[in-house]
Amino acid sequence: MGRSRRKGRSMGDRLARMSVEQRKHYLEKKAAQEEEDLRRREELVGAFLKRKLSDEQRMGRINEAKLNTKWRTILRQAKTESLRTQLQCLVLGTEDAVAAQDRLAYVLRAQLQQAHQHHTTALNAHACATNALTESPLVLNEVLKFPNTDYCPYR
Repeated sequence: MGRSRRKGRSMGDRLARMSVEQRKHYLEKKAAQEEEDLRRREELVGAFLKRKLSDEQRMGRINEAKLNTKWRTILRQAKTESLRTQLQCLVLGTEDAVAAQDRLAYVLRAQLQQAHQHHTTALNAHACATNALTESPLVLNEVLKFPNTDYCPYR
């Protein structure tokens, strides 16, 4: 501490020993030096802030890319779930349609068998009736007389 006081005193002593012009020149030089120091400090602060801004922008782009990637992943998962739900609905609808078509095919098959039995029964009855007409002459005569009777609608 003693030394710094001495330096301070010597500075004051130095200014006291200087002439007016020397003091003026010294103070201008000191002011110019302080101005230069201030300018350099501002340049350093400006360069630091520019580097910091560029780093922030770079990190912002990286973070934005990360956010976009995460967002796309979330959207992809949501779309997958939506498609899964739609697919399940379609599968259930298809299963119901197939079951309905199977029931319809079963009913139609049963109706076809029943119609085939009716057709066979009618064919047998027709064959029996034809045989009965051709074998019995009395019935054949009655049938041949039928158009001449009053029951004929075509007269």
